[in-house]
Amino acid sequence: MKKILNILKFIVVFILFLEAISQLMGFQDRHYMFILGIYKVAKTPNLSDWERIYNAEINDTISLAMSHPKTGWTLRPYSVNPRYSVNNDGMRGKRNYSIEKRDSVIRVGLFGNSAMFSAEVSDSQTLAIYLESILKVKGIRVEVLNLAVPAFGIDQSYWQWEEKGKKYDLDIVVCNMQETAFWANQLIFAYNFIPQSNIAHLSKPRAIIEDNELKWINYPVIPLEKMIDSIVIGYEEQPFYKYEYFKDKKRYGQKFYENLYLYQTAVGIKLIDELKIENSSEGQVLTDSLFRLFKREVEQEGSEFIMLTLPTVKELTKLHLGQDIAYQDFLDNLAKDQNYLSTFELLSSESDMSSLFAKGFHYSAKGNKLLAQELANYLIEKKLVIAD
Repeated sequence: MKKILNILKFIVVFILFLEAISQLMGFQDRHYMFILGIYKVAKTPNLSDWERIYNAEINDTISLAMSHPKTGWTLRPYSVNPRYSVNNDGMRGKRNYSIEKRDSVIRVGLFGNSAMFSAEVSDSQTLAIYLESILKVKGIRVEVLNLAVPAFGIDQSYWQWEEKGKKYDLDIVVCNMQETAFWANQLIFAYNFIPQSNIAHLSKPRAIIEDNELKWINYPVIPLEKMIDSIVIGYEEQPFYKYEYFKDKKRYGQKFYENLYLYQTAVGIKLIDELKIENSSEGQVLTDSLFRLFKREVEQEGSEFIMLTLPTVKELTKLHLGQDIAYQDFLDNLAKDQNYLSTFELLSSESDMSSLFAKGFHYSAKGNKLLAQELANYLIEKKLVIAD
């Protein structure tokens, strides 16, 4: 009897331990691929679990993100949470913009992932807000539209411009280059790359290089109503599955121990840390092609295209310790024949790098303000914006 009581005590303590760790890591109250709630230890989701997730998504009218046939997901118009606001056209911020631009106003559109979106800070502390404010102080009539969406790859940023950004007659298009976006370009379904994200149950468009041409697959993306048959049940049978970069990685939740919350989280983080851009020649060609496509079509509209690096805390830590960026040659080739602003040197020179980042791994208000000042200086030096 005493042994049984000791076992029960151990189980209770272990569950409380899981709860404490999960709260510290900020993963409470989210849906995860094959995690489905924080404490479903030893349970692989069955079909009813998936039906519940996708039915909730189909009927959802309030959450920040929603599915989109061209980009995979997007921001929900007019959605509001304690930190983020979204305008009438799915852009971050409360301000709505007319399609027709006012005379002599320069419009800048920011495209990219959560780093450009400025996750983890309030609406008043985003890179977009700081950039507009800095330029206006210098006498430049400008509107900065934040068209970035969390977890986007370069491919999705391109379609965001095609579907939404182009109609606003942008004078300048800025797209961020980040390590995570490089890998996002090579996935169709996010479970192997970011199982801990709240968009891991959605699919995205995927570009491939075939016969020296850029071609699109899973485009338009699989609608929510067909996700169970196409992904949950039949993912490996889909014609585009062979192009999934992460297809050879273990699919989460197949074995008993893989359903443990902490194990899942550790596997996901380890996978991301093991990825190396310099070892992915296919990914380099693809990312370069996507940037060239984006740049070419933006310039055909009479606008300027700028590639902006937004380094991760891991990269800046290495630089701060005197190490080099391993994929610098790739960045140098990517920067050829286009406007390119690197912020590696600027950010890594900060004595207190921790102040540049919020509680998670996104930029703090200070980090965004520093980036905005650097971008503003670049625009002025290149004469891409001119004061009245």
